[in-house]
Amino acid sequence: MTSIRDEAGTSASANNGVSVDTKFSADIKVSIDTRVSVNTRARLAALLQKPWLHLLLLSLLVWSIYSRTLGSYFLADDFGEVFYASRICQGDWNLLWPNFTGNFMQVPGMAVWRPWLLVSLLCDYIVWHANPIGFYLTNVLSYNAVVLLLYWFIRLLNKKL
Repeated sequence: MTSIRDEAGTSASANNGVSVDTKFSADIKVSIDTRVSVNTRARLAALLQKPWLHLLLLSLLVWSIYSRTLGSYFLADDFGEVFYASRICQGDWNLLWPNFTGNFMQVPGMAVWRPWLLVSLLCDYIVWHANPIGFYLTNVLSYNAVVLLLYWFIRLLNKKL
């Protein structure tokens, strides 16, 4: 293969009597690269508009932040709440109804109403017994579900505006 330069400084290669203008081939290459780049950007933009990708990224964010809790143990008032749930599950049913009509766990001076917390604790205790990993797993799954539902709610609001 031989290389030839003309007066303008453009080189051409000759191979078995065939010459190729490198400036022309570079223009073709830039044109192809631009089309590929535009197509890639268009595909990426279309992909970023997909709701399933948003849901996946939100779930990854939730799990990357809260997955550390799965190795934790019960803290502070968790012990009393798990014990209270265990008493109800072992047949002390008279502890259940007052939580729907009065303060939580009938603790004097604690004027809060948390029936959903008790239902959640009972479900966790029935499934996981006193295993804290199960309780934390339920919490992370619940939080992930709330984040995804909030995303869909915001999307619905944006469609109506």
